[in-house]
Amino acid sequence: MTDAPVFLIITSIPNPEKMEAVQAYLSQVMPVLMAAGGKPVGRYRVTNQIVGGNGTKMVALLEYPDEKSITDMIAGDAFTALAGLREDAFLELNLMVSSQM
Repeated sequence: MTDAPVFLIITSIPNPEKMEAVQAYLSQVMPVLMAAGGKPVGRYRVTNQIVGGNGTKMVALLEYPDEKSITDMIAGDAFTALAGLREDAFLELNLMVSSQM
């Protein structure tokens, strides 16, 4: 076991017809992500997709002490309670855990 942090990488395609839901979701999910030990590294808008074609528009990167912190948060009540809003806000949402190679 290592003390190296892990990263939660979030990619998404917001629903352009429900941008109010996107903003509401982002404002509500950030406290949940941070309460689980997440430290925001950055949030980014994709300006040009050079290769590939899934159409990702937003990317967020958060650092966590370990993968269990992330999986517990995803399974927790606070994150689960946002499921309906999350479904309205995004056409696609991907969450991936990454560690150093």
